[in-house]
Amino acid sequence: MAVSRKTRGKSVNAPRNKIENAVNKMTPEIYFARKLASNEKKIRDRSLKKLRRWIAARSAVPDAFSEDELMKLWKGLFYCMWMSDKPLIQEDLAETISELVHSIIDRKTGLKFITVALKTMANHWSGIDTWRMDKFLMFVRRIVRHSLEYLDNEEWKEEEVDAFSQMISEVVMNANESTAELKVPLGLQLHLVNLFPEELAKAGGEELKASTISKMIEPFAKCLAKSNDYRLKKDIHQFIFTYLIKQSDEALEYEEQGLDKQAIISMSDAKANRKKAMKKAKKNQVVVQEKEEEEVEEEKE
Repeated sequence: MAVSRKTRGKSVNAPRNKIENAVNKMTPEIYFARKLASNEKKIRDRSLKKLRRWIAARSAVPDAFSEDELMKLWKGLFYCMWMSDKPLIQEDLAETISELVHSIIDRKTGLKFITVALKTMANHWSGIDTWRMDKFLMFVRRIVRHSLEYLDNEEWKEEEVDAFSQMISEVVMNANESTAELKVPLGLQLHLVNLFPEELAKAGGEELKASTISKMIEPFAKCLAKSNDYRLKKDIHQFIFTYLIKQSDEALEYEEQGLDKQAIISMSDAKANRKKAMKKAKKNQVVVQEKEEEEVEEEKE
């Protein structure tokens, strides 16, 4: 049976039209997520540049992103890092992705972006294999670093600090009653505990108020009180509270005095050792002289 030219045209164009319709119906978040997870580095890099501009433009409107939309974006960003090879390229990519928060104009959207970033890490952490773990540990550190820099740019306003502290309690540390049933991977919790004081010191420095520091470490205090995991409690005690105690003026002064005392003890020990060495040398010299005198007398005889 002969097929008319008109029918042939329809049959050829039908699949193409379906693809075009599907692309047109695709939301921007899904479009970016697919491009960011591409096998080709050029496509991923190009999409990341476009994403920065798009986020900046869209976030000018308050509450422009829903959490579901940001989850789709962050899934793409997660797999963008997953596909990245070579340490230097991975570091640059982690920095570029983490810096996206500074492109967001609306403050609430900025905090929501950080929240979804850590939720994404918690959701996918157990699926990260041994060969990729190092780059994701570094990635989480960069996310936290730029999150704290974001708070610093906001001058550590009480509202933002409270919201951030609450988010850490709920999303990562499982310290709130509302999230007690959730199971966040222990590895992610331990990593956050380990890096948090150092990154907080870098972002805030000496300008941080005591009240701000107290609020920022509140999630770890809650977790220390409620957690039954020995490793987590041990690390919180060591890396958060012992670290902060050692940074206090009293501790630094005590340490300095201790070093001074140790220096004095070392000096006195050195002097005592020198005296002993000199006495021993003199003794040896006397013995040698006595032997020489005895030999001379024997020769005379």
